Amino acid sequence: RKAFLLLADGESSMSRHHLANAVHAVTDAAPSESKLDAILGQAGATELSLSAFSTLLRTGGLHPAHKGRYFVALSLAEAETLRRVLHLRGTDPILPGGHAEVALRYSPIASPTPAGALTDKVAGDGGIVFDASAGWKAATGATACEGAVAHNTFRFFDGDMHYSEPALNVLVRGLQASSTLERERFFSATIGVRRRMDRKWQETPLAKVFTLSDEFAALKQRAQSVFVREALAARGLKLWEAFMAFDADDNGLLSPAEVYGALRWLGTPDLTCEDVVDFLEAGDTNRDGLLDYKEYLDLLESPDGDQEEEEEEEDAAGAAAGEGGPAEQKAIDKVEPGPADEIREVIVRRKREEVERQREERLRREAYQADLDRKIFEEELKASASRAGGANPSMEKSDEATTTTFSFTANFAPLRTVAAGKSTEFKPVLVDSLRKRAAARPMTCAHGHKLLKLSYQYTYEICKICKKRGIWYMCSDPKSNGYMRPCYRWFACQRCVTNDKEDKLKEAEDPRKHETCMHCLPGTSLSLMVPTGAVNDAAGAAPKAAEEKKGAEAADTPDDNGVPTIAGARLATFTVTMEVMMPHLPPKGHRAAVVRFAPPPVTSGRAMKRQQASVYVSATGEVGGPDMALVDRRRAETQRASRLTHGAVVAAVGLLSGKAAEERLPVIRMRMLLATWRHLQGARSRGGLLPNRWHTVTCVVDGDAPGGTPSLKVYVDGVVSQKPGAYKAAAEAVAMGGGGSGASTLGLGHRILVFGGGKQAESRGGVVRAIKLTDGAPASDEVVMGYHRAMEASNPLYKSSATMIQALVRGMLTKVVFKKLAADAAKAEEFDEEAVNMSRKVLQEALEKAQKEAAGKGKEGDEAVAEAMKNLAEFEASVQAELAAIEAKVEEMQNISAKSRNDDHLEENERQGYSDGDSDYYSESE
Repeated sequence: RKAFLLLADGESSMSRHHLANAVHAVTDAAPSESKLDAILGQAGATELSLSAFSTLLRTGGLHPAHKGRYFVALSLAEAETLRRVLHLRGTDPILPGGHAEVALRYSPIASPTPAGALTDKVAGDGGIVFDASAGWKAATGATACEGAVAHNTFRFFDGDMHYSEPALNVLVRGLQASSTLERERFFSATIGVRRRMDRKWQETPLAKVFTLSDEFAALKQRAQSVFVREALAARGLKLWEAFMAFDADDNGLLSPAEVYGALRWLGTPDLTCEDVVDFLEAGDTNRDGLLDYKEYLDLLESPDGDQEEEEEEEDAAGAAAGEGGPAEQKAIDKVEPGPADEIREVIVRRKREEVERQREERLRREAYQADLDRKIFEEELKASASRAGGANPSMEKSDEATTTTFSFTANFAPLRTVAAGKSTEFKPVLVDSLRKRAAARPMTCAHGHKLLKLSYQYTYEICKICKKRGIWYMCSDPKSNGYMRPCYRWFACQRCVTNDKEDKLKEAEDPRKHETCMHCLPGTSLSLMVPTGAVNDAAGAAPKAAEEKKGAEAADTPDDNGVPTIAGARLATFTVTMEVMMPHLPPKGHRAAVVRFAPPPVTSGRAMKRQQASVYVSATGEVGGPDMALVDRRRAETQRASRLTHGAVVAAVGLLSGKAAEERLPVIRMRMLLATWRHLQGARSRGGLLPNRWHTVTCVVDGDAPGGTPSLKVYVDGVVSQKPGAYKAAAEAVAMGGGGSGASTLGLGHRILVFGGGKQAESRGGVVRAIKLTDGAPASDEVVMGYHRAMEASNPLYKSSATMIQALVRGMLTKVVFKKLAADAAKAEEFDEEAVNMSRKVLQEALEKAQKEAAGKGKEGDEAVAEAMKNLAEFEASVQAELAAIEAKVEEMQNISAKSRNDDHLEENERQGYSDGDSDYYSESE
């Protein structure tokens, strides 16, 4: 309608002259008289109405085309194959039983120039037909309109940037089914893979294609140009004179207000601010919001090229005026500008709409990409289940819940893990102790004997390894000096010994040979993709999610606090258990992000600064929700009260030497284990993190909490660090202050962010070994403690520490037993053999006396002899029993000593040959 009013000069119907201008504006070709007669005859009137003009445009009367005709771009090999098929078919149809016909065209970049046409006004054609099927007839060839559309769209696909004005109009009509943003994205992606000179399309005529939405917008722009040209011609003004009249402030540029005043002064029909902005945007190629003289001329360019002659005449007149003195010039009154405020409102609104449109387009693209990534992720997850090591992440379903485990222990990250920031690195969990052990492990000869360093270098001896002269080491086996010994003259040089040590250090640091963990430098965060079905939605989350999903699937919707959230982050009840180690706690007054359960929304400006993670750790080691900055509860007293020092361990060990030690051995052993365990962990505090220590952090999110507000409960090593009540109160306080806390950080998304999700300054890195996502909340705190113990039990650091603790406890218990056996042995040593011999001699003398006296007494004498023999026999039996008891005690002590030595030998092998006294082999964290 706007174009009709402009082309009809504000009249309700279009005269023959105006119709000629309209057809010229639509087709970029001057219509013949017969063409005008046909259009008016079809309308059945001498003038054309708005409805008839609209019907003419929509029915394709000015752009004739065939239904069922397609243009396809072929590669050279495809064209050769198709041409071979055409020759083999001959006069037969190319498709048996079909009616399709095929012609091969060659379309050069520069179309042939028709006779009498301007070289820059050619719209393009369909190329030259050099081969066709038998049923193809020249009369059924493509129309000029079809050929121009095919020619210019293929040029667009090829990355060309220079088009004539008619070709651009044809290209806009051919691409109008797509949005301008889609065209820009496609063209940028296309030229991004072409090896050609880098040229910005904004500086070429192609920029028009990315600003005009369809052919009607282009028609309106051309109608405005036609109206302004004819209005200026009717007033007898040339383009330069009109430009000077419109430029009210004489700065050589036309502002939006001046353009409004010019169009109003020319009598533009039904003029609105929208029309002014359309006219301005059509000519403002450099996007500075102003029209310079060149943009002004290009905007009002005549299809016939008349203004080129006009420009030459104006240049000549200006030159003559400059050389021959002041020339007579027409007095030009300045045109009053229009209302600048109204124009500014329209421009600002359009910019906002453009930003919103780009945002929606980006969200749609991200939603599509996320859906595609999820499908690929699920397929990769299924395929990885049959490989060595199984799927990572792995899902275990039971009657109670579904547990998804993200493991970093096998020197590779879970599928689709994205590291953002600086860098990540896999290292063995026991890297410190392995390095120290490797550094302390001496080099040996081929038969396992240690090498002895010589007092000086033997330059004439040859190294057994590198076969070079000059050795510093030799085998320490004393039997190696014999000529027939296997280690005879086994020497090594300093270089080989150093290389052997370096190789051992590299092997100790090799993550492929040890259980690993992932180290994230400060400023680095990890994004883990959650498999489908890992967590079920909360009861009330489905209606809310359906309500939020309007239009685009992943469109952002503001929550109650005005903070944008992603609709994909849903409310659910779930538990996240992660084993982490923070190399350093944040400075005083700061906090570090631990985890965020959903990706943060893509925002900019102040909204980006309000983004927060779901769980933080403070400078005091306290772990909790985003309210950590508001609630600064220090735990110094709690740490001092719960800390176990070396004195506590000594006191526990001292219990073993008490009188009731034998009766309380099981209890004392358990106390010893617990006390030593906690001491070796470095006096861990309850409910908080310590630097350079492994901790298990458990986050329980309840999406079905009363009141519809999700709650967060955090445990550290199975001990509550933050209760849900405190979090809710702090969340409300943050919401009132605009901090963006609350439900927006507790929704579960398709990805989990570790050591990130908030501000960049809060991403301080860390070390992670494993993460478990469990559907639902634990029934009690004992279940959380079970999660913690299961996570600790799989850590090789705790296995190594437990082995050392067991060795210490066995040693302490053995000492107790040895003390008791030593006391028994001391009693056995008190056996007086001289007194026994004296007693035996007395009994033997009594027996001899009784035998002598029995000869004269008869029966009474025989009884006295029997009594003496009985006493002697009982004495001997008692002595033998006492000696047997002593021998049993000694044998028992020898057996226990041998067993203790055997246990120590096994323990030595378990810890790779290192004694308990070498405490340097264990790092501070162990």
